[in-house]
Amino acid sequence: MPKIDQGFCLWYWRLSTRRKFIRELWLGSLVNIALIVAQLSGVLPDLLRNYSDLPSVALGWWICVFMVVCQAIILSVLWIMWRHEHIREQKDLSSKVF
Repeated sequence: MPKIDQGFCLWYWRLSTRRKFIRELWLGSLVNIALIVAQLSGVLPDLLRNYSDLPSVALGWWICVFMVVCQAIILSVLWIMWRHEHIREQKDLSSKVF
């Protein structure tokens, strides 16, 4: 099944690596912003108070930091994969020309 690099595609696994990178960049950033806003407004600490004996404010910030680090790792891996695919495509194109 070919990877989709243009137009709308609902299924993540059918996207090209470039499109996965772009989707993760947008959606991951929105989730992180929503978490930080929930933490600053006090919603996240109120929710966490029911589930942990740790201070809920500190736990909320740890969750925000963890999510940002996870997104950075995922974006790094996708970017590296995208660059490798791009280099491979360039080599394939240059070998077909000659």
